[in-house]
Amino acid sequence: MKSIVDVSVIIPVYNGESCIIRLLDALNDQTANPVTVEYIVVDNNSSDRTAEVVKRYAQTSKINIQCIDENGAQSSYAARNNGIKTAIGNILAFTDADCVPAPDWIETLVAGFTDPKIGAIAGAILPLRGNSLLEQFAAKSGIMSQDHAIYHPHKPFGQTANIAFRRDVFRKCGMFRSVLDTGGDADMSWRMQELSDYALHYARNAIVEHRHRSTFKGLAEQFERYGRGWFYLEQLHGLKPPPHPRTPYYTPYYILKLFVWALFRFPVLYLRYVTGRIERVDLYAEPIRIYTRWLRRIGYRRASKRPIHII
Repeated sequence: MKSIVDVSVIIPVYNGESCIIRLLDALNDQTANPVTVEYIVVDNNSSDRTAEVVKRYAQTSKINIQCIDENGAQSSYAARNNGIKTAIGNILAFTDADCVPAPDWIETLVAGFTDPKIGAIAGAILPLRGNSLLEQFAAKSGIMSQDHAIYHPHKPFGQTANIAFRRDVFRKCGMFRSVLDTGGDADMSWRMQELSDYALHYARNAIVEHRHRSTFKGLAEQFERYGRGWFYLEQLHGLKPPPHPRTPYYTPYYILKLFVWALFRFPVLYLRYVTGRIERVDLYAEPIRIYTRWLRRIGYRRASKRPIHII
């Protein structure tokens, strides 16, 4: 008998116990016909109770949720590949455990697949409201905005926090590179455009909200990973190197930039802050930006020491 499931939604998760319920509630509220959609949560070696929480939620949910394990590679792309192998839908949608999709997300995201030339559709990624300085900085700076990916100077791509592919894309172009721990979404989108006639479409009204990092540790992990991803994409697709300082002594370079900011810019910005003309996030945006550029440089350098043949 032919399956009536049209769409499979795949969510990789690692230690997502604290946020997964909010995502599951959002999936439970989707306006798409629940009979035609399945939801696959792929637990990637979590050390918390993520899998238990998902399985318990599935017992009473009106939607079709299953939780499977990816206990091999510690990689969200390996987890997504496992989800693809398990899925039965012809449309494979992806989001992340720390995201909250809008109620009409699935219906809006997949509507464009009526055009046979479209192989993937990316939706908008908006920030979840946060009170911490770093969350406000990320929201104001557009970090994780899908616009940055769609209008990338190399080629457009879609971030896996909000994207859907035809299953045929993976048949023709291969799966996600499971050995990558970053940059795999751009790699997959670019391979689709290089190896097939499929196009990438942007569905701006298919909205997912994403929770930004609220700690410096989380921000450091994020931007160090971005730096590594940039190097891998440079090796795989000829992406231009990021605009780093030419000096090999890049840490003193960034320290000097912080010193100049503190000496010349901070007094002016502080006066504007205490008089109510700017917000706190505007006061500290530049040093945070310098910090993220330094982290990206560190990630890029670390990745450059990893032999490309293992990718």
